[in-house]
Amino acid sequence: MLETVQARLKCVKGYLVSEGYRAIFFSMTDPHGSENPGDCDRWIEYLTGFTGSAGTLIIFDDDRVCFWADGRYHIQAEQQLGGYGIEIFKEGLDDVPSPAAFLSQELADHDVLAVPEEYISASKYDELFKAVEGGAEQKQYGLSFTEVDLNGVLSDRFWPDRPERTATDGWVLPNGMTGVSPVSKVKDLRRLMENQQIDHYIVSKLDTIGWLLNLRGNDIIYTPVLYAYLIMGIEDGALYLQPDSAKSLPAGYIDSLKDLGINIRNYTEFYEDLERLTGVCAYDKSEVSHRIERSSSLLSHPRLVHNAEMIPQSIKHPSEVRNMHKAHLMDGIALTKLIYDLKVTYADSLDSLTELDISRLLEEKKTVFSSYIEPSFETISAYAQNAAIVHYAPRRDSSKRLAKEGFLLLDSGGQYFEGTTDVTRTIALGPLTHDEKLYYTAVLKGHLQLMKSLIDPQTPTRMLDEKARRPLWDLGVDYLHGTGHGVGFVLSVHEGPVRIINANNHHLEDKPLLRGNIVSDEPGYYREGAFGVRIENLLVVERTAGRRLYFDPLTVVPYEPDAILADEMTEQEITWLNRYHAHVYEKLAPHLSSREREWLQLQTAPVKPRGTEES
Repeated sequence: MLETVQARLKCVKGYLVSEGYRAIFFSMTDPHGSENPGDCDRWIEYLTGFTGSAGTLIIFDDDRVCFWADGRYHIQAEQQLGGYGIEIFKEGLDDVPSPAAFLSQELADHDVLAVPEEYISASKYDELFKAVEGGAEQKQYGLSFTEVDLNGVLSDRFWPDRPERTATDGWVLPNGMTGVSPVSKVKDLRRLMENQQIDHYIVSKLDTIGWLLNLRGNDIIYTPVLYAYLIMGIEDGALYLQPDSAKSLPAGYIDSLKDLGINIRNYTEFYEDLERLTGVCAYDKSEVSHRIERSSSLLSHPRLVHNAEMIPQSIKHPSEVRNMHKAHLMDGIALTKLIYDLKVTYADSLDSLTELDISRLLEEKKTVFSSYIEPSFETISAYAQNAAIVHYAPRRDSSKRLAKEGFLLLDSGGQYFEGTTDVTRTIALGPLTHDEKLYYTAVLKGHLQLMKSLIDPQTPTRMLDEKARRPLWDLGVDYLHGTGHGVGFVLSVHEGPVRIINANNHHLEDKPLLRGNIVSDEPGYYREGAFGVRIENLLVVERTAGRRLYFDPLTVVPYEPDAILADEMTEQEITWLNRYHAHVYEKLAPHLSSREREWLQLQTAPVKPRGTEES
């Protein structure tokens, strides 16, 4: 692999030298801003071998290559890139510059930075440009940017065996599943456009198009979407699909789009049609590429909007919430049966299993359900010290064998026709150390504190983040990933703008949660070289009669009783724990065998508050 990576980086460096460019900037995304790009758009993985879902790569025309990893990937980046001479910048740590700040200092007079225009959002491009230009103010001649096209001749030069863009059959979610028809959603959008005097609305986010039109597909692994663009007019519009996907759609569905004035056009015709638009063109700067923003139609009469204010994708309809409960019940049954197997069926033969086997066994239990589609992300099955790698995923050549001791961290999710799931449990496979129990209990305390919060509608999410982190802060530790993210409905497992903002991050806008939002609750603790703990439920935001907000858990999977130090918990936290476990037993028991039920009854047995005497 070393020789392969070096050869690929050398090819890019040769191009930079031949063109007179100082560096080139790569983001982990695709032309639609997808978090989990398809194989044909995984440029950073192809060039470096890094398999994580986020990162920034800057290649210079000399021997310097720099990579930025967020807190989820600090250890993984070191493991996968450390042997290639790539400098790793660990975001979230003190004194680590952002890529933009770094470039503003590193680029000199007359330097040219190459930026792939389809693989960077318009807002990120502006941020990069302003930072570099700001750093250039002290330089006599200034710097310049040049847009490059990775889907043109550079594709053949850098990546000669690049995979074709996937084109799968499309399918339509019934209105009864979503609660709202595409006709109603489009009419609502057009009403907003008319009120704001918008002639055309440009959408390139795949999950947003899928939500608006109740359209799904399988073009990208883990996220049921089709490659698409959408131009919405007041009375007309165009949906841009790849031909193989377009011809797979039901005739009745195509007719319903035509009745709305929306025609289906070839995916490759989008940019040509975009240039022809006249009038006011609206778009979300954070969700379209720089290439889209610099089209002449958008430059002439632009209107900047937020997609979330135009398309209420993150506010789940009651029908979607009901179906999400069904999806999470199926997911909970599968995961709970696996935990039973680990603790009972394989109790004396755990060393016959590897991390990869656990991923396979869980997948087998999910496929029992006819409505199961696929995982919602690559399963994180991490044993012992591997669990300290936040987004670790086992590989055939490195999958660790289990033993009858310590923790297995299992972070998994599924796409069902009824909804999208994401759950993490940290499972004791045998005896635990006091530290393992102490930090598990601290993570559980923070998780319960967040889940049982009752908040006012405008409460900053940073306050929820503080609740989740406080028990760990009391032990002098913290975690470097976020506490909560939004989740789509049979769409992306990470859906904006919903998230719980890190209390230490003061530059991000903190959007209050709304009724109908679905958000994760996932504090964690990671000790490099030893173990990791994370506990995650998905929660739906509901409203009391007094109009305050509370969280209703979707996830129904037991916690790990063998890791809980009851003396470290308050009576209220123990009450919350016992109520949740009673709820889990009530939901799961009817779907388990008699032996599984008996075991679950023990797993969810009430924990006694400290100082309680045995009767």
